[in-house]
Amino acid sequence: MEKILISCVAENREPDFQKVFNLVITLRELGGKLSQSPIIVNFVEGCQAKYQSTLHQLGVKVRIVDRYDQRCPHANKLRMLDLADDFNFTLLLALDIDTVIANDFTIFLSGDLLSAKIVDGTPFTIEQWQAIFAYFGLPLPEQRYYTTTTYVPVIPYFNSGVLIIPVKVLAILNKYWPDYVKLLLELLELKAKPIPTHPFFVDQIALSLALTAGNLPVRPLPVAMNFPTHVEIAPAFNPRQIEPYILHYHHRITGQGLLHKCFYPKANQVIAKINQRIVQRKQTKGYVI
Repeated sequence: MEKILISCVAENREPDFQKVFNLVITLRELGGKLSQSPIIVNFVEGCQAKYQSTLHQLGVKVRIVDRYDQRCPHANKLRMLDLADDFNFTLLLALDIDTVIANDFTIFLSGDLLSAKIVDGTPFTIEQWQAIFAYFGLPLPEQRYYTTTTYVPVIPYFNSGVLIIPVKVLAILNKYWPDYVKLLLELLELKAKPIPTHPFFVDQIALSLALTAGNLPVRPLPVAMNFPTHVEIAPAFNPRQIEPYILHYHHRITGQGLLHKCFYPKANQVIAKINQRIVQRKQTKGYVI
């Protein structure tokens, strides 16, 4: 049996805490065999006492981490990689805070390969990817996948919001991923860009480069393991029949912290179940939100 550690990164502010609360509650309520897994929430530069108190009641460890780089807030998730010496685990499940758990997904956990879902859409053509990899002296990966929404061929370019990382590859990932984030941020500051760049997706572009540089193969996850609720999914994936394990709502929540509906009735049934659990927990436990 794998020893699972679940981790996320949040800013020290109310909207982020609400999302962390939703993630933790849904794991505890709907995660099945994973419901009692240890959870680490990495707060950037501090955490209010009321947040720590609520998370402590839920059996969550709070960890204060430094900001990675002001130019790239998404890169704060790299702080989740600095765990190997402090915690006993074989698999790290690294999640964005705007994800929630809908069901037990132990069948997708493996200690052999890093696992992630292909992106919803790619900002680059294959030719542009070729230029990016060539600039860094890396061979372009031969594998091709289809993006979840736009359904176009893409290299191994993954959404970094749900990553299943075996501890045995953590050191390699932690060596290359931060390096390519820094290199891409430096490129963004150049007036004349020698290769295509995209400021919003720096961490994901860097991840693709790191996987190739570190010779790390990836097992693609199905759409159900990182189900986007903010966009339509390509018909080839049969989205109306998917019952998600992990929903990625991309910050689409109400003022009360409840998830907005998506485009698909079956997934909306899952969203309704999740919202009900969140409301019940708030009402019955008296948590400070």
